[in-house]
Amino acid sequence: MLILECALLFIVLVVALVAVGVSSEKYKVPEDFVDRASEDQSSGFFMDNKIVRYPTSANVSLLNLSDKNIKIGVAPQTYEINFGNVPQNITVRKFIKLNNTYNADAKVCFIARGSIGPLIKTPEGKELVLLAHQDREVEIDFNSTEMGLYSGEMDIVIRKPRYDFVTYFMSSIGC
Repeated sequence: MLILECALLFIVLVVALVAVGVSSEKYKVPEDFVDRASEDQSSGFFMDNKIVRYPTSANVSLLNLSDKNIKIGVAPQTYEINFGNVPQNITVRKFIKLNNTYNADAKVCFIARGSIGPLIKTPEGKELVLLAHQDREVEIDFNSTEMGLYSGEMDIVIRKPRYDFVTYFMSSIGC
């Protein structure tokens, strides 16, 4: 009985250490915004982290239906997420293709910052688990009820476990 209690205590301690270790390796919000897409990588004891940072912007204007020409801007660049000229109260969508080339599941988090941050939504939510070798297209929506120029950054944080046993905690791992 004592051996069973010790084994159980050991398992609880290991789970607690993993939880504390993984949470201490969380994403730290950068103080600045990028001008072009950039990528940072870091490794902790339990997780490898990759952060892809995209400058993000939109110009929201009043839609005037009496004009013969309606100006809606489209911005196809891949080095930024630019929603272009957007009529007020209209949702504009961009899509990002994610592919997990790892042999393990990866936690993916979407963090929008700046004046544009509260106006960006991802229908999948702010976090998802990308299965090993899975490809997935993620929708990013922008909508504003107020006119103006909005800017900021969209950070995509990818967290991959360094050890197989950490994958059991993927649903509870934050960014």
